[in-house]
Amino acid sequence: MKHDKSMINDKVIPSHIQIEIVSGICNLRCIMCLIKQSKRKEIMNNETFNKILKKLQTDLYNQKFLSLCGLGEPLIDKNVQEKIKIAKEMGFRGIGIYTNGTLLDEKMSENLLDAKLDTLIISIDGVTSKTQESIRIGSDLNKIVSNVEHFIALREREKNKAKTRIIIRFTKQELNKHEENDFYNFWRSKIKMSYDDSISIYNVCDFNSKPDDLLNKIRGLKCPEIYERLVIFSDGSLALCCFDQFGRYEIGNILDEDPVKLYNSKYFIHYRELMRKGEIQNLELCKNCPIVYSIATRQINK
Repeated sequence: MKHDKSMINDKVIPSHIQIEIVSGICNLRCIMCLIKQSKRKEIMNNETFNKILKKLQTDLYNQKFLSLCGLGEPLIDKNVQEKIKIAKEMGFRGIGIYTNGTLLDEKMSENLLDAKLDTLIISIDGVTSKTQESIRIGSDLNKIVSNVEHFIALREREKNKAKTRIIIRFTKQELNKHEENDFYNFWRSKIKMSYDDSISIYNVCDFNSKPDDLLNKIRGLKCPEIYERLVIFSDGSLALCCFDQFGRYEIGNILDEDPVKLYNSKYFIHYRELMRKGEIQNLELCKNCPIVYSIATRQINK
């Protein structure tokens, strides 16, 4: 890895910050989600959010993205627009939210645009109600489509307020892979190139894959997550990466310690060293991780 602004004295500085503002709470039960196993069930208050951002401000020069997401639905947080504004005022860039789109009603759309959200990522997994609602149990495809259409129209009317980019995310799996082309064509006709909107297609993270299957898929891959993304749980504790949903290692808490020091502690050093050597298959978390393959094979279409 080159010595550039992402490193100081051989320490890696994350460029992507992910903060779990809602943990263990969601209005849907998606078949590929692990939310039932969440160790936390809470909504981060603005005071804690503000404290976390202050701990990260020192290294803003290298910060590119701030994702408000985790194992929960972010739009359940009634103060989400306030959090976006707080982050904006503190100088954070590339603020994005992942959502299932069901709570993106008129008021929420107005709030997100008023807060000048940079990116809204909406996960939708079917072009027919039957497919969508068999994967994202409890969802209503017609309502989600209406919500997104309204957001697009409102964004156009309020274009002097925000330039929020929309990414429609499709998680390809057995139940919906036959709809991929129709899905793309449907949403391609609705999103706007002038806002740099796009459609991203990921292979599903199959957490039930056999270890041998996973090893064959990830062999030789190098995952960027442990070099770029800092994952912060709702209580301020850190994950090793986005796959480490349940905090396997006791890395520390950003509220109590220096974030750069934590991001360069022994577990990160160990994983980066073996990753550098091409030994991803020998890493405890990586050898069972379906996410690295999903990231490596994703398609981004405009």
